[in-house]
Amino acid sequence: MGRGDLALMLALQSPELEILGITTVAGNVPQPLVTTNALKLCELVGRTDVRVFAGADQPLERALFTAEYVHGPTGIDGADLPPPVTTAS
Repeated sequence: MGRGDLALMLALQSPELEILGITTVAGNVPQPLVTTNALKLCELVGRTDVRVFAGADQPLERALFTAEYVHGPTGIDGADLPPPVTTAS
């Protein structure tokens, strides 16, 4: 898992923050994997009440460049999480 994953989990567990939803976009891995990972992390920390929305699948002004060579093919390699039960909105 990367820093962004940790930051999301900490934010989801913070009583000071009201997380209304999460929007995912393509980045380190293609957008469908980012969405799946967000759902997995929400489930991991017990926040299935937070809706996850699938956003853009590519950048607006350049070609998509992903970083599986850093983050692994799933984007959160090293974290052996089950497939999410919840779905994106």
